[in-house]
Parts: sequence; structure tokens; C-alpha cells
Amino acid sequence: MKNRLKTRLFACIAVAAAGMSVEAQILDVQVVQDLSGVSVSYHGSIDTTGLTYWFTTVPGPGGLSFQAGPPSALNALVFNDGATNVDLFSAVSSVLGTSDGGSIQSTGFAGSPFGFVGISEGSPPVLSVVIGVPEGYASGTTISGQMQFAGSTLGNFSMIDGSFQTLNLPGGNTVTISASIAPVPEPSEWAALGAGLCGVVAVVRRMRMKAPPRP
Repeated sequence: MKNRLKTRLFACIAVAAAGMSVEAQILDVQVVQDLSGVSVSYHGSIDTTGLTYWFTTVPGPGGLSFQAGPPSALNALVFNDGATNVDLFSAVSSVLGTSDGGSIQSTGFAGSPFGFVGISEGSPPVLSVVIGVPEGYASGTTISGQMQFAGSTLGNFSMIDGSFQTLNLPGGNTVTISASIAPVPEPSEWAALGAGLCGVVAVVRRMRMKAPPRP
């Protein structure tokens, strides 16, 4: 009787496990323009279990690449420091076009390397997506990083304020990209900030004047 109960229990567990779906991995990218230029940051994870390992390489300078033409589509994104090894994975895709519109090199990078690009391979050409992650990356673990593009604007990346797009990469991976312009403080706000700082300086000076002399 006990053996039958164990058998049924294991069978139920197996059926439940088979019906469970693997949670999609999402990587969120935020592109923000401010007075100094454009900053791009990302945070999330990637599932590499369904992808084909390509090879390990040292990436070049980090930059954003995009396909030209209306409407423009971001078909490549590369985060790296130009020195850290990355593992490249590829998969056939019909989502992204090839990235042939141009690219902008970053002026600074920090974090974990990550990247993807749509490419055409073979003859006749087959559209594939190559995804790059840190060498030895454990599938599904958190990765994050950021790049700086001094003096750039959203227009340099064919983006506009408030735009949002979702890219479905192979392997159940989703990359969301949002673009925005950071608000510039009004003159009155700058004045209020300056007055506040002056007040803090005055308080500090008074405290120093009232403090007893050191022996």
C-alpha cells in the first residue's frame, strides 16, 4: 500500500513539473539624456540554455549600434570595457534585422559585459542573433552595467523622449529599452538650491565659531 502511494506521489510530481513553464528572462535597458550627454544602463538576466555556444572573445569598445531608416530599430547593443572576455551564443532568429546603420562608441563603461547583435550568416544568408555574456556566465544570474556617451543626445541613437520598445531575443529572453530626457531644473529651482547651500554654509560657520577652542 505504501509503495503504491509513493508511486502515485512521484507520478503527480512528475506531471506537475512537466506542466511548469520556464520563466522568461528579462533585461531592462534605460537610455537617459541629460546635460552631460547620454547614459545607458541595464539590469536583468539572460537564459543561455537554449542557445548555441559560438566562441569566447575579447570585445572591442562598447557602443550602441542601430539600423538606419524610418522607423529606426535598435538591432545591436554592446556593453563592455574592451578587455574582459565574453562568451558568445548564437541562435537563428526572424526578429532582428542586421545592424548596419552605424554605431556610437561610449566614453565610459562599468559593470558586467553584455551585448546582442543581429547578423546575416552563410549563403543564402540566414538571420541570426548573437548574444554576448561574461565568460563563464551562469544562465539566469543577474548582470548589470552602464555606459556613458558624453555630448550625445537621444537623436544620435534614433530615439525620442518617452519611447519604449521590446525585443524578443532567442531562448525566451526579452530586452526592454526605454528612452527619456532628464528634466532640467528651472532658474527658480537653481536659485532655491543656491540659497539652501548658502544657508548650510552659514550654519556650519556659526557652529564652528561657538565650538570651544581645542586644548
